[in-house]
Amino acid sequence: MTCSGHALSLLIPQAKDLTRRLVDLVHELDPTRPAAVGGAQRRGFDELGDVAGYNGDGASLCHKPPWPSLVSEYGSVIEDRPGTYGPRYAHGVETPHAWRSGIALWCGIHHGSIVPDMGRMGFIDYFRLPLRSWYWYRRELRGVEPPPWPLPGTATTLRLSADRMTIATDGTDDTLVMVELVDASGRVVADERPVRIEVVEGGGIFPTGTSITLSPDNRGLLDGVGGIEFRSSFAGPNTLRTGADGLAPVELTIEAVGGEAWRGRPRRLSPGPPSRSFMPSSGAPRLLSAKRPVFSSGSLADRPAHLVTDYSTGEGWISATNRPGAWVRVDLEGLWRVDTVTVLLGGPDAVPYRLEVFDGQAAEEVDRAEPPLITAFGLVAVAVQSAVNDSAPTLDTAGPGHLPPVLSPAQEHLCINRNRSTPATCSSTSSAAPPPTTNGSGWRSASATIRCTTGN
Repeated sequence: MTCSGHALSLLIPQAKDLTRRLVDLVHELDPTRPAAVGGAQRRGFDELGDVAGYNGDGASLCHKPPWPSLVSEYGSVIEDRPGTYGPRYAHGVETPHAWRSGIALWCGIHHGSIVPDMGRMGFIDYFRLPLRSWYWYRRELRGVEPPPWPLPGTATTLRLSADRMTIATDGTDDTLVMVELVDASGRVVADERPVRIEVVEGGGIFPTGTSITLSPDNRGLLDGVGGIEFRSSFAGPNTLRTGADGLAPVELTIEAVGGEAWRGRPRRLSPGPPSRSFMPSSGAPRLLSAKRPVFSSGSLADRPAHLVTDYSTGEGWISATNRPGAWVRVDLEGLWRVDTVTVLLGGPDAVPYRLEVFDGQAAEEVDRAEPPLITAFGLVAVAVQSAVNDSAPTLDTAGPGHLPPVLSPAQEHLCINRNRSTPATCSSTSSAAPPPTTNGSGWRSASATIRCTTGN
């Protein structure tokens, strides 16, 4: 929900009252345990419970609070396998403090979300397979070296395995079945031809029934490795067979124990409701900035910074002062290739500005203008877009392409587009991870931040 400054000022006292009542309820239900309030980095919510959890930039905003605290969320990065090998540290969480109880990565496993792509923040994906950042943390915390990364190549063999060869049938157990495409030397190669796994004997099933196809399209097979959960409600052996075009089939037997034995009865599996694993592509450039977090050097009370990514209103951010150097920053919260940045200025035409893309350690300036200074800086909206695939961007400086109504072509705006054979790399403004690279065009960004600053 997006609120105006006035509406927000009315809601905050109500939200605090609700939080106090919830803390009291926790104390009533279990007097032996403290009550924690998470995401409490602003507006005094951290003082309402026994333990405060600070999310995101709260790790750097809230130092040495007078109550127990921890970083309850850090490192939100949207990625799929293979991902980036490195930590997801942000806002200085890698520095330990005696007064801080701990830090928690957001998040461990990909999950469902009503917000597009926001569920893909885990360092383990939907198919229970780890991203490269998982291997980095394992090496850092347990000293286990990562495996060799798959290289492009042509597989000669399929390899089928499972993390448990025996499973219970009582509904509390399953096994992760993995398939790998390997070359003649036995090394996994990034051959991503689709692989089908089916049950040829036994009563077990995959989430999709008695067979499943893993491919790059459903992200079940990436970098030459795929995986899927398998379980059974009937005792007995389950023979699984996998195959791919041009490769000999391979079989694996999983033993299910306990309960009624499988006797080959007819299956009556419900087809289930229509579903999709991922949102379909519209074929149009993708808007990355809508409702993303926005930070600024200061705002007028009724024109907060978040308005620049709220395209439901024509109002925008206004800086708190008329001094040069006022800035606004949009955090894209994930791994994106940025092709176009469109900025709608709400003040006079002569607005000095500097537009930068951050890589976590340094800023790359991508555009600037230095006309005479104005008395205030008003920014109605910022839109950040990506082309829908790895080909050249479909947008150009002739127009803003598919933008929200507040950034319609009829309004004056500045539209910056970059098409580079060797693009810049960008990451979170406080991420310590090595930035990713790409052979596409535009800017590659992991938790990218786009910053617009008034001239000096």
